[in-house]
Amino acid sequence: MSSKHKTIRTMSKRRKLFYIFGLSIFVVQFAVYYVWANITSITLAFQKYELIDGNGVYLFSGFSNFIEIFKDFSAPENAYLIRAILRGILIYVLNSPVLFIAAFFSYYISRRMPGGRFFQIMLFAPGIVSGIIFISMYKYFVCDCIPAVWHLITNQTIPPLLDTGNTDVTFFVILLYSLLMSFGGGVLYITSAMAGISDSIIEATRLEGATPFKEFISIYFPLSWQTISISLIMSVSGFLTADIGLFTFYGNAAPQDIYTLGYYMTLITVTSTPKTYPYIAALGILISCITIPITLLTRNLSEKLNKKWE
Repeated sequence: MSSKHKTIRTMSKRRKLFYIFGLSIFVVQFAVYYVWANITSITLAFQKYELIDGNGVYLFSGFSNFIEIFKDFSAPENAYLIRAILRGILIYVLNSPVLFIAAFFSYYISRRMPGGRFFQIMLFAPGIVSGIIFISMYKYFVCDCIPAVWHLITNQTIPPLLDTGNTDVTFFVILLYSLLMSFGGGVLYITSAMAGISDSIIEATRLEGATPFKEFISIYFPLSWQTISISLIMSVSGFLTADIGLFTFYGNAAPQDIYTLGYYMTLITVTSTPKTYPYIAALGILISCITIPITLLTRNLSEKLNKKWE
């Protein structure tokens, strides 16, 4: 019997121990970081922290945390939280076409067109270099380089683009950074998928006289759709928790007018105390209740498209 058809029963004792040890790492990781963490989070959302005889305990409080969240988000002085949710939707809306542009750029690289190899190597940089270094370079570019070049060309002075006093400009500059990073990651994933397309299919299409655009639409894009759809699904699942690098740009001092809900959650988490844990857990459950149905709907639609193109 070949080794690849061996079952656990037919394995040697040494192999069996190695198999059990390797599998146990993933089982423990799943049990601790998924099962236990989610069970704790769900139970915590229905509790409140109280001091009894000097000792902190969590007591059942029903839906009090959820009611508090709705009050916070509906309060006029917290209107920035609603705008933060809208920015999350905007991020997803803009990120979707960026992904399709990344697909076309991936096709350019896959066709080995001039400069394609250079761009492919450069796009590996975000996965190798620390994100803090990239943000520092980007801040230097938008705050120092652009104003200096503008002054050189027009002899006019403009403030750093992250400090213009106009929060819409500030948010756009940071959003542009986020879109550029997602573009680079998307190109890497999709290029890998396109590399697996059979040469015989591509050659047959070219023999039929297909133009590069038709080749992209009829062959490369449909056969890479499974990878593209995964990126779309991931974008949907995280559109309410997108931070777009705000915490790295500003720490805990970002202007409220450029908050995203993801950044708000980061702030209340890093400054959390035992008393605020139930509030954070309840907010996480509410976000999950919104994003899970949308994510499942997006997945079902993408699967239908995938079956159609198969």
